[in-house]
Amino acid sequence: MNDALIGVVVGGLIAWVAPLLTLRYTERRWRFEAKMNYLKSERDRFEKLYELNLERFAEGISEDSYSSVMCAEVFALMPKEIGDLYESWMAEKEKDDFKRRVAYLEMASAMKRDLAKRDEEIRALFES
Repeated sequence: MNDALIGVVVGGLIAWVAPLLTLRYTERRWRFEAKMNYLKSERDRFEKLYELNLERFAEGISEDSYSSVMCAEVFALMPKEIGDLYESWMAEKEKDDFKRRVAYLEMASAMKRDLAKRDEEIRALFES
């Protein structure tokens, strides 16, 4: 009787391990996919935000009139580096054509650097 009982207990434990391992694997896969989807959606959201506001910034530079929506998005939604660039541009007293071009290039470069950083986060997730 003891041998039969031990066999039943061991068999039950073995049968219990497979679903547990499957559950663990499924949970890890779900976490990975959820994080990947989040990072990709954030990257896409910022890409659209940057495209729209870079156009607004170019219009603002040419007309010397900046959209209040763009200003709010720069300071509230974008990384500090971009906000600092915008703030330094607004503080600039002499805004000649060369400085306008440099400011636009710096803003576009900062936005591309942020997108590249987000791409690297996605790549790093695949490598981990």
